[in-house]
Amino acid sequence: MGTGAPTRTWSVVTRGMLIPAALSVAERAVGPAHPVVLMIRNDLAVSTAEVHGHEAAVELHEADLRSRLRRLGPDHPDTL
Repeated sequence: MGTGAPTRTWSVVTRGMLIPAALSVAERAVGPAHPVVLMIRNDLAVSTAEVHGHEAAVELHEADLRSRLRRLGPDHPDTL
């Protein structure tokens, strides 16, 4: 398969296209506060940080945290 760099680059690019589509489908299927949607939103923020830098992902991470706090509460392991 070659060196790790091309595979990782392809993986980041592919995630950048697939995660927003998965998020849209999941939100329609189970609603915006479902734990699966929260996980996909986090994946989108992490991928955005990898591709565009951490500053570009701050708003996504903050929105994800607000959603997790509302849905899961401040003492849940996924909000700590």
